[in-house]
Amino acid sequence: MLNQEQNKFNLFSKHFKLKLSIIWVVFVLIDILSKIYAQFYSNIKIVYNSGVALSLFSKINVDFILLLIQFGFGLVVFGFLFISKIQRGLIFNFSLILISSGAAGNGINRIINNFANKGFVVTDFIYYPNLFTGNIADIFVVAGVILFACFAIKDTFRV
Repeated sequence: MLNQEQNKFNLFSKHFKLKLSIIWVVFVLIDILSKIYAQFYSNIKIVYNSGVALSLFSKINVDFILLLIQFGFGLVVFGFLFISKIQRGLIFNFSLILISSGAAGNGINRIINNFANKGFVVTDFIYYPNLFTGNIADIFVVAGVILFACFAIKDTFRV
């Protein structure tokens, strides 16, 4: 049985899960609020993207399917943090938080934009010259994938 000091660092304690939930909500809110700011309170050029992260698949018209996949993926990955009994570490958990909050943020944005008669599109406003246009959620997803890859490489070569 864990004593109180050890339980404080237990990755699956109730307090730790609450902290992960708060971080997830904060990241989703940062993404949504940044899109609202870019659309209504700034002079930034807005691009409405029907694709997924980094404007991939934007030419394919499968709007609702992309929405379901994106939003569902975000919730499934976030849910994995709570049903998994395997302690993978802080980097693993944080990478899943980044990936799922980015996916959920873009999924929520697609729903909001659809109600505003813009279609199932994501609001992009960060320009990467000669590459693509993205948003904060895309940054979260890419950072999460990089962290996850670092975790996988570290875990693979552990002696």
